[in-house]
Amino acid sequence: MDGPSKKNLARDLEDFFLGQGRFDRSEYYGMSASQTPEMLVDYCKELAPSEQTQLTRLLTSVVIRDQLRLSSHLPLAIRALDVLCAKGYLSKSSESAALLEQEFTDPANIEMWTQSGEMTEQQGGADFNQTWHYAAELSFILMQLGSDKAVSTREYLIRHADSEEFRKTLMEQPQSILFDRS
Repeated sequence: MDGPSKKNLARDLEDFFLGQGRFDRSEYYGMSASQTPEMLVDYCKELAPSEQTQLTRLLTSVVIRDQLRLSSHLPLAIRALDVLCAKGYLSKSSESAALLEQEFTDPANIEMWTQSGEMTEQQGGADFNQTWHYAAELSFILMQLGSDKAVSTREYLIRHADSEEFRKTLMEQPQSILFDRS
């Protein structure tokens, strides 16, 4: 039997965002809610390599807001992509990595993130991309991938961002990160 079609992968990704079907997270609350992206990792392990690539590309399309109907799930999408990256399901040479680099190095985004103020509580939904938390997540993913293009943007943000917490967060990220990809 062949694996899921692209349409089924998209449906499964939507189920993940909604916490339904195989991704029911009614048992996930409090601290265990932070483990939600691991459900997608477990799913990804079941897929063929080409399907894993399709899944990360679909997730990337949500992260860069090409999937407007799913944009309210942006915070979960970028966290899930970060975890998948840490587990080795995203490569530096992939189309997804190139799209994330383009998003992170876009001059309009850099200007917006430079001016992002402090936040006591993270914003969610589609506007999450306007926050420094989004930029920090992108930076972290790209540092995991060893992106040379992201380094100069990260350094610029460290020097120029209005938010002290943002600068501190970026400075705490290692220049290059190696994870156990098991």
